[in-house]
Amino acid sequence: MKREHAPLLYQLASLFLALAGLMLIGGTSLNLFGPEAAIMVSIGSIILLVSLLLMSGRRWLAYIAFLAALICSVAAYLASGGTAQPTEWTFLGISAFSGCSAAVLFVILWRKKRIKAD
Repeated sequence: MKREHAPLLYQLASLFLALAGLMLIGGTSLNLFGPEAAIMVSIGSIILLVSLLLMSGRRWLAYIAFLAALICSVAAYLASGGTAQPTEWTFLGISAFSGCSAAVLFVILWRKKRIKAD
């Protein structure tokens, strides 16, 4: 039995989520391991796990990833604070990657299904 790869849009959404998760984990090094570093590492690890599982192309997981990407995007944007520090740039990058992932997942989940002619 040959296993098929996930469709390209699932792979793209997974890539954006993985980049957001890596930026969350990498953002702790810019923050010099402050009190919120453990929270950022754990959230980044969960996002990396969801992005890895999303590569399988499961639709039910895409709904969970969509909600996670929306929440992560808004939370990271609000955490940026509006100052020009490298930590805030990291949060804006996380927000951008999460927003792109949410946009791709929106297209996956709510586009009209194509009818295959047999």
